[in-house]
Order: sequence, then C-alpha cells, then structure tokens
Amino acid sequence: MRIDGTAGRIAGVLVGMPAPLLLDATGAALPSTLTPLPPPAAAAPAVSLFQPPIQRIEAALPPGATLVVLDDGLGVEAIHPLPPVEVAAAAAELLGEDPSRIASELLRRLGRHAGLADDDLFALVVRRTEG
Repeated sequence: MRIDGTAGRIAGVLVGMPAPLLLDATGAALPSTLTPLPPPAAAAPAVSLFQPPIQRIEAALPPGATLVVLDDGLGVEAIHPLPPVEVAAAAAELLGEDPSRIASELLRRLGRHAGLADDDLFALVVRRTEG
C-alpha cells in the first residue's frame, strides 16, 4: 500500500485481506474504491501466495483522517472473530488516541476474541495530520 501524505491519497493492492477502514476526524467512514484484479498468470493455484480476492484500492486521505488496516490471518470469506463493524466501532471509540495505541488495542481485542497466534495478526494505523 502506498500512502501519499502530501497528496492525501492511498493506493495499493489487497491480496486476500479485508479492505482497510478509513475514518474522518469525527470517526465517520470515508469511501474507498475497490477494483477486482485477476490473479497473476504465473501463480500456480496449489501453491500460490495470491489468495483471492485480489483488489486494487484507492481512496482519499484528508487531513485528520485515520487509516486502519487490520488482518486476522483468516481468509476474506471466513467468519472473523472481530467483524468489520466491531473494528469500526473500536477504532472510532479510540480515535483520540495515538495511532500506535489504536493498533495495539485492536490487536489486543482481536487476540482476545480469536485465540489466534500472534504471527497471524497484523495492524497498521496511520493518521494524516493537519497541514
């Protein structure tokens, strides 16, 4: 994922993981554009690291907005221990905190619910500052 703080844009490719959450400074969800992509032609299905869905993401990241990427290591179609609606509520609740604190708390909540190994969990929280 590429985050351009100067232009206020994010762009990247998601491979088998849920779309990131984008919140404005008040905690309201911001839109993103997801475009399905075909798997690489050279990827052998039995051993491929490219698990569907593969999607391009593009979105604006205005000043004060927060980007939250949280992955539990489960496939997109799986039943997730911390569903997207709960991730959004927790992130909005913690919005006044430092991004590293938000990431730590989301991982704590995810691990508590999931009982998953720590190496299966991933969190990235980035806030675009004013100016």
